[in-house]
Amino acid sequence: MITAFSQKDKRWSGLKIAGNLTIGKYGCFITCLSMLDGRTPDVVLKILKADGALTSQGLLISKKAADSLGFIYKGVTSWRPRIPCIAETHDFKKFGFAQHFFVWLGNGLIIDSLDGKTKTLPYKVASYRLFFKGDVA
Repeated sequence: MITAFSQKDKRWSGLKIAGNLTIGKYGCFITCLSMLDGRTPDVVLKILKADGALTSQGLLISKKAADSLGFIYKGVTSWRPRIPCIAETHDFKKFGFAQHFFVWLGNGLIIDSLDGKTKTLPYKVASYRLFFKGDVA
């Protein structure tokens, strides 16, 4: 079962990823990893920072993040998986964000990291990032 989280949650939205980048504004990928992992975004951020899984610009290093959180990382695909994973859209470029990440549930539904709500896929998907726990891979 996936626990839904929002990057805008006041408990962690103000936490710094790097420089002035906060979870609330730039933490969609971290929030998605949190949903797959089951630990809150503040805890996941602390682990990622401690293990050097973020660049100095706040970008996530996928393989290192997977290792830090106990995932198996199988890379990026354009094929639509039938299982939960992290999906990427470029639909937010018009708002000044190169990309946005959300959890693809594998059945036409997503959990959006912006608000933590489950909804029918409202975005055009650019790619899927495959993170698995244990023997699911």
